[in-house]
Amino acid sequence: MKNKQPLNNQRILSLDIVRGFSLLGILIMNMQLFSTVFTAYINPSILSDFQTDQYYYWLFSHVTADQKFMTLFAVLFGAGIILLTNKLEEASKPVTSLYLRRLFWLLVIGLVHSYLFWSEDVLVGYSLCAAGVFFLRKHPPLYLLITGTLFISVASAIVYLLGLYLQQLPQALIVDLQSKWLPSNEILNAETIAYQGTWLAQMPVRAAQTFNNQTLYFITWSFWRVSGLMMIGMALYKWCYFEGNQQPVYRYMAMIGLLIGFLLVGLGVAQNNQAQWSFAYSQFFGWQYNYWGSLFVSAGYLAGIMLLLQSQFFTRRFSHLLTGIAAIGRTPLSNYLLQTLIGTSIFYGHGLGLFGQVSRSQQWFFIILVWIAQFYISLFWMKHFSSGPVEWLWRSLMYKKCLPFRVTGAVAPCGM
Repeated sequence: MKNKQPLNNQRILSLDIVRGFSLLGILIMNMQLFSTVFTAYINPSILSDFQTDQYYYWLFSHVTADQKFMTLFAVLFGAGIILLTNKLEEASKPVTSLYLRRLFWLLVIGLVHSYLFWSEDVLVGYSLCAAGVFFLRKHPPLYLLITGTLFISVASAIVYLLGLYLQQLPQALIVDLQSKWLPSNEILNAETIAYQGTWLAQMPVRAAQTFNNQTLYFITWSFWRVSGLMMIGMALYKWCYFEGNQQPVYRYMAMIGLLIGFLLVGLGVAQNNQAQWSFAYSQFFGWQYNYWGSLFVSAGYLAGIMLLLQSQFFTRRFSHLLTGIAAIGRTPLSNYLLQTLIGTSIFYGHGLGLFGQVSRSQQWFFIILVWIAQFYISLFWMKHFSSGPVEWLWRSLMYKKCLPFRVTGAVAPCGM
């Protein structure tokens, strides 16, 4: 790949489409988090339906979606760092102060989102990781790729070493880790009752989960993985990977990425099933297969999308679909928060109160329903406005002024 900077005078449509695709895919796993206890996400065997035909719905979502779309989203966030800062530099604007102010307001939005609405927010972590990665943006792409890969390896090594020296850990820490992997019925029932209750009744559980995610979980896992993925996204952007002119690379990455990725993830499922999802194995070692396999699957997804976008037959035949996905990708923050509003309104007690009462197969009804709603809402919105409502607020706060909101022209359909 040649090390050259992409042109910044127009949006890169492929970024919008991949971002929209990622956001829709993220909902597959987030719907599980909206609808049932958190532990079922990391240890699916705690639910009785794991031994029924519902297992295959979990298997499909785990193999195709778990960590895959969040990986893509973090990579695109990293690419966006280069894209935006290049534009600011070309406009002779104060890059550091503007971008850090942008991240500050993303942090504020994330804190509000996580403590008041949904504990599994990623915006806080993204803002903190991006604040560090931002200062590496001038490094060459190979440096960013290698450093990003090393960062991703750190989280894997931390968890592996915890498992390797589990018996040497303080007993209190072992008990705490075990309680998160295999909580008692009392703990599971308490979480279910809380989220089936009023908004105020949910607060103690949500606040505790949020604090854990933004402290211990962030330090040991998400900081390393998300920062590393952002660096890789910066490298890919500098290599002009998203401009659609590297077909041989896309073909190679699509084939190798999906082959290795699905093999690793599938092997992990087999190993965890054989170990009966035990705490000592699955929490520390069996988890590693999907951790690394998801990187390859995500690379395969990205390369596959880039290949499809080079096909005139595909882009013309599915022009309307791609235009809608691109509209979602141009309003990612608004759509991400909209998923939370819809999901918590369906499952939490201040809404329909269906928490813990929807099977894995029934979750797909709500996933598809939200997909359809976001597709048409985003299409309509981008025909009339220049950005999503939360994006507009975010950018206005960044620039300390009220920016134009009305669109000057409709979203151009893909393939035309």
